[in-house]
Formats: sequence, structure tokens, C-alpha cells
Amino acid sequence: MIIGLDFDNTIVEYTPLFRSLAIEKGWLETTSPARSKKDVRDSVRLLDDGEMKWRDLQAAVYGPRILDAEPFAGVREFLVRCRERGLSVHVVSHKSEYAANDVERACSLRRMALAWFEANGFFSDEYGLSVDRVYFADTRQEKVARIAELGCAVFVDDLIETFEEDGFPQGVKRILFTGGETDFDGCVAPDWAEIARLVEEGVGDCR
Repeated sequence: MIIGLDFDNTIVEYTPLFRSLAIEKGWLETTSPARSKKDVRDSVRLLDDGEMKWRDLQAAVYGPRILDAEPFAGVREFLVRCRERGLSVHVVSHKSEYAANDVERACSLRRMALAWFEANGFFSDEYGLSVDRVYFADTRQEKVARIAELGCAVFVDDLIETFEEDGFPQGVKRILFTGGETDFDGCVAPDWAEIARLVEEGVGDCR
């Protein structure tokens, strides 16, 4: 049985890093009530050249500063449990090679994502992941094609758009990782403990 996982905002938690880096750059006050990624984005966009500043912030977070980001609570335990049960876990990420504003191609976002896995010890027997089980796609269409090619029984993603993409393979059980309200017709999990429970119980009617 193959379990597919998204990467950004599913395995790795960026929100604290977005906030701390915006403060570090002087684009957000330390007393700001902004806590979520959306809050930080909305605050930064109100600044002069706010859209460009937000793009610069994203390029830093997903690129050279990604090693400062932490895994979501519970994802390590989930991977260990999958390995113990003999479940094969693969990561499929819609991630471009370079940030849009990186005209000099100075930092590969994909290489940095792999470095994050390595730095956090995920490429070890304990977690059952390896470089050849991590896939990057240029487009969402390419991502869902890879999910189909792998034969995933389950896929976990924080974006409903992945599951709504034309060509998303029928029969793959869908788990939307979100703590917010949604009208998604598959399974919804606010944390990795719930994702683990859904997978352990066969995911039910998450089609």
C-alpha cells in the first residue's frame, strides 16, 4: 500500500518562520497580532512594494531559510508507524526549481527541500523515506499524474485544488490537511494524529 504526501505546508510547517523572518526584515512589528501565514502575507502586502516584499519573503522561506522551518507535530510518528506497518510513503510536491524572482537561478528550491529532509533526519531507516521517494512537479497536472503513476492508495495534501485537478486518479482516498472550515467532500484532518487514525482505519469514504 502506497501513501502519498504533499510537502509544503503538509510535512513542513512554515508559519512561524514566515512571521520571524518578516520581523527580522523589519516588515512586521514584534507586537503584530499576525500569526498565520495569511496574516503575515496580508500585513506585508500593505507595505510599500508589498507584493514584491512578499515574493522575496516566500523565496527566502522556501529557499535558503527553509532549514529554519520545523516539521509539523506528529509527522515523524506517522512515518514511523507507516514503516512499522509496511506502508510505502512517497512525497509528491508541486514545486518549481527556482523562485520566480530568482532571475540568477542562485538557489534551487528543490535542492533545498531535499536538504531539509536530510537535515531533519528523514532519509533514514527510522522513517522509511529516501531521495528516490521524493518527486517534484512543475505543474499541478504533472503532480496528479505522478500520484496516479505511483498507484497511491491515499494522498494527503493541504490544498483542495490538488484533489479538484482534472486527472486526479479515481479511487485514491483523499485527506485534506486543514484546521479551517471547508466543504470538501473527502476526509478532513486538522493534525497528523487524525491523519494517522484515518490511515490506520482504512480511511473510510475519503474518495
